Parts: sequence; C-alpha cells; structure tokens
Amino acid sequence: TACFDLSGLGFEELPAWYGAVNLWHLVPEIRELLASNNAIRSLAPISFATKLEKLDLSSNRLEPQELDRCLTSLSSLTVLNLSNNEMNGIPTSIRQLARLKELYISDCGLN
Repeated sequence: TACFDLSGLGFEELPAWYGAVNLWHLVPEIRELLASNNAIRSLAPISFATKLEKLDLSSNRLEPQELDRCLTSLSSLTVLNLSNNEMNGIPTSIRQLARLKELYISDCGLN
C-alpha cells in the first residue's frame, strides 16, 4: 500500500511542492494521503489518485468550496477525515463518494 504522509509540515497548499518536484505521477497506486496538522487553505484537484482510499485533512484551514474541487474525482475513497477545520458547511461533493464508509467532521464549527 502506497502512503504519502505530509502531516505537520506547515503546508498552506496541497500539494505545496508540486511545482518544484512533480512526484505525483510516480505513485498511481497511492492508497493513503495524510496531510493533517498543516495550514492548508487551498487544494489542487487530486485526479491522479483514483485509487485513494484514505484522505486525512484534519487540523487545517479548509473550507467546503475548496474540498468540492478536490473530492469529486476520488471515487475509491472510503475514509475521509476533515476534523478540526473551520468549515461553515459540509462539502456537497461528499454525496458523490459512493464508497465512503467513515467521515470525521468533529470540531468543524458545524451546528
């Protein structure tokens, strides 16, 4: 199982290092992307990761609009952790994630 762990690196954008070092094409089999405890506000679409099953974006600064751009192509996603993001709503694209089994949204400021 291929896993990228980018947790706690202080990124404000994912992938922050994409322009300098394009490694995404080397990991078409990626199953887990861990990017918790950063300062991420912006997400590039992760369309290459069609086999991604687990995405951890907890403890960042994401908003639902940013997540919608990213999540639509992740048809294999089964676990999504968005906890500790100051969201004003749940991303609408979550409805398209037919295989999603676990969704974590605690401490997101949702009423």
